Amino acid sequence: MRCPRPRLASLAVSALALLAGPLVAPAAAQTIVGAVTDRGTAAPLAGAFIVLLDEQDRRLNGVLSGADGAYVLRAAAPGRYRLRAEMIGYATTTTGWIDLAAGASMRQDLSAAVEAVSLEAIQVETGGRCRRRPGSGPETARLWEEARKALEVARWGEGQGVLRFEVVEHRRELDATNLRVVAQKEESKRGLYDRSPYRSIPASRLAGGGYVQLATDERWDFFAPDAEVLLSESFLESHCFSVAGAPPGEPGLIGLAFEPVPERTLPDIRGALWLDRGSAELQRLDYRYVALPFRHGRWDQVGGRVEFERLATGMWIVRRWYIRMPLAAQETGGFGGAPRELELLTLSEEGAEVRAVMTREGTRVAEAIGATLFGTVTGSEGGLGPGLADATVEVVAAGARTTTADDGGFRLTGLPSGTYGIRITHPELVRTGVGPLERIVELNAGRATRLVVGANLTSARAREVCEEGGWAPAGRGGDPALVYGVVLGPDGETPVPGALLRVWVGGPELRVLADSTGAFRFCLDPATEPVRVAAVEPSAVLASPGLLDVVRVDASRPGFVSARVPLSRARAVAAGARAAGASWSNAILGRVLEEGTSRPVEGALVTLTTPDGAVAGSMVTDETGRFKLLHPSGSGDRFTLRVDHVAYGTVASAVRFPPRQELRMDVLVSTRAIDLDPIVVTERRHDFLADQGFYDRLERAAGVFIQREEIERRRPTRITDLLQGRTGLQVVSSGGDYDIRLMQQISFRTDAMRCRPSIWVDGVMIRSGGEPRGETALGTGLMLSEVIDPEHVEAMEVYTGPAGMPQAFGGTYSPCGAVVIWTRRGGAPTP
Repeated sequence: MRCPRPRLASLAVSALALLAGPLVAPAAAQTIVGAVTDRGTAAPLAGAFIVLLDEQDRRLNGVLSGADGAYVLRAAAPGRYRLRAEMIGYATTTTGWIDLAAGASMRQDLSAAVEAVSLEAIQVETGGRCRRRPGSGPETARLWEEARKALEVARWGEGQGVLRFEVVEHRRELDATNLRVVAQKEESKRGLYDRSPYRSIPASRLAGGGYVQLATDERWDFFAPDAEVLLSESFLESHCFSVAGAPPGEPGLIGLAFEPVPERTLPDIRGALWLDRGSAELQRLDYRYVALPFRHGRWDQVGGRVEFERLATGMWIVRRWYIRMPLAAQETGGFGGAPRELELLTLSEEGAEVRAVMTREGTRVAEAIGATLFGTVTGSEGGLGPGLADATVEVVAAGARTTTADDGGFRLTGLPSGTYGIRITHPELVRTGVGPLERIVELNAGRATRLVVGANLTSARAREVCEEGGWAPAGRGGDPALVYGVVLGPDGETPVPGALLRVWVGGPELRVLADSTGAFRFCLDPATEPVRVAAVEPSAVLASPGLLDVVRVDASRPGFVSARVPLSRARAVAAGARAAGASWSNAILGRVLEEGTSRPVEGALVTLTTPDGAVAGSMVTDETGRFKLLHPSGSGDRFTLRVDHVAYGTVASAVRFPPRQELRMDVLVSTRAIDLDPIVVTERRHDFLADQGFYDRLERAAGVFIQREEIERRRPTRITDLLQGRTGLQVVSSGGDYDIRLMQQISFRTDAMRCRPSIWVDGVMIRSGGEPRGETALGTGLMLSEVIDPEHVEAMEVYTGPAGMPQAFGGTYSPCGAVVIWTRRGGAPTP
């Protein structure tokens, strides 16, 4: 794995392995045959590992016993030997010395003790001493003996090359706070390997150079130990060992913890080999990096995991592994004398999973099917209510989704392992204001995870939604009735956008505007009488209720109340025609406010007329003083906007309202003559930008935003002139062209190199960010001032780091920020 030297950014992959090192290749002249049996029952023991040792106790050869307990071992030369038989969970058995003559063949049977080895009695000592070698203490020696057996077999199997592996590799971007998968930019890569694809560099190189080393291209290589390394003398000499208690939520495990000896200063790893207390089988290796060779914080997330599995044949393999490396960080603190810290924002995870194991002849001996997620989505808190049918359940970043059945049940299989965000969406949730439901789950291959999600449509949640919308209780208060639903057209199925709902409930008429999907919601104090609701065109706001199709809604109890309201038949045809052809980003969005106090004016009639006096549209303002009028296609771009109200009189003014714009304005009304312009245009928005989500991001204010009005006011020569002097940005020049560098990103180098952002034009990336990635990198040498002339720019967004950057512009190719340009015609220039 590689990390760029000048910053925490995208990483390249170094090969890793957990299985390595073939044994000495034997000749076939001297042979020992035999069988391994249970000492008490004489039953054959399959999967025992029998090793041939010389007089210096060096391992010369090894083999696994077959299903009948039989084995065959060959010695390369005559001599004096002995055999050692090992099996996970059983005591090691060693024979006496055997004199093997030239060309001789002999039989040597072995029997293993019937009593299984248990780790239950091992106690964890708080503040226990870290011993230089695992065998120097009785507790660590027992743990190491069992872990060593699995590692020895794994190493032997790799050296023999008797298995083939079908592997799925992955590369992910993770949120450093909760390890949630943010993105999987690359598709899973499948391959068939003759040996384990997880390989490490030799132990001697790790001992001499450390586990994080500088590559020749100024990027950091991250390395992990394999079986050969863990069994090596250099690893045992450079680390000390202790007993570790069970990790949270896994009481059945006990660990052999390791860490670098105090005098070792090179980048290294600390972690634990975790074994099952009952069976003594090795489960996994967890590790993290220490003494990183660049500036960093408390980054416990930077490390990896290797999971082991024992096959039915007795062979040990690595089932899955991952390594997590720093991708981006930011500096925090420093206020009021507090120390400045480096906060890790995102991680890059690379790893793989063995999906199938086969013999060299093609016989499958093990297979995995990925992770499974199943559960139920209900409409109530705690998942106890009725199921929510047709809800969409999506595993964010994995690209997997399904819909719930009639009972709210769902099931997804073949999912990748990892921590993923789960999003549940449903039209009902959107209409209620509750919005999508978000959960985080950990998925594990070969296991099923159950998830029960309640939409929490309770009266207390209804009150929260209503209060967020400005509702205030009348009288003694209490929880409201939140009425929500959709306005439907003549066919009873098609939603009608922009309809006006007129609501009567024991007091002044309430008016609510449906949104662009036809959805609406409003909050009331629970009413003893049914609430009457009618949906009309905005122009029918003054029609008599007796001429309208009125729906009665029972809102006598607090909580969520669903309603489906048909558009009144007298207006259905006209409204349907308008809905079909309307562009809802091409509208006037406004407020009628009282001059001087800026209080909203409810009940004002707002009318849009053409130059010849024809009414192009009208509606009555709601309790917040808001109104919305569509652009009447084919009517030019100049209109008169008129506002009438009994208490304030009439105001009118000419407005320029071209097609393909969204116009926002405030209309001021007063009980006296208004000397100032009664209509104040606050913003003109082009529908291209609205469709691209520009204004939504602008309201969140997560970056630097520049619009056409500012460009025309400043009249820049180059596009970089608009960014000169902005906090966190530095304009640089080279050969007469100009670019920007992001100064807030952390640098690990001593020179003045800064991180360059990626560049996007109309949603297309034309230059990748970070450092140039070679001649094939997208737009490697492109400078920002070369991209486009300011005259052709409608708007621009600049993000100075991963925090707050939209997912559409982030990821591997935007490690430290992005410049997003929107052109005046929506066409990307060719760099």
